[in-house]
Amino acid sequence: MAFIRKLYSDLDFVYTQCHGVLDDSSLRIHLLSFNIEMKGMKTIKEVADLRGIKKADGGTVRGLIELADLDRKQSAGRDELLAIIVNEPLISEMARLYSDLLKNSKEDIAVFMEVDDALFWLGYSEQEMAVLRGFIKKHRA
Repeated sequence: MAFIRKLYSDLDFVYTQCHGVLDDSSLRIHLLSFNIEMKGMKTIKEVADLRGIKKADGGTVRGLIELADLDRKQSAGRDELLAIIVNEPLISEMARLYSDLLKNSKEDIAVFMEVDDALFWLGYSEQEMAVLRGFIKKHRA
């Protein structure tokens, strides 16, 4: 899996795109690099766009459990919201499982099919949503 991450710091916003084949190793690398890049940020509102994933059969339940545990440890002390954008049933189910695994942590997570729904859930105003839609459009590969 390849990922591209763009930061709009004025709104504590991160847009992450994921492409290719999803597997446990690439998810772990993504999470570790995310936490290195976001070090020092106290508030993060992320849209993880998984619509570019072509195959997800390399992801396992065990991998998601381990990833959720690592995520809880890595994000301790931060106010994080994660909105996952999906368009495939298997990826949607994996995202929902990950969401369920993180429910008892400080991080709030939800799964959406539309970017506007995700931005609204993240708490952005209409004006901020317009700015972020343009930001996403500019950076979406």
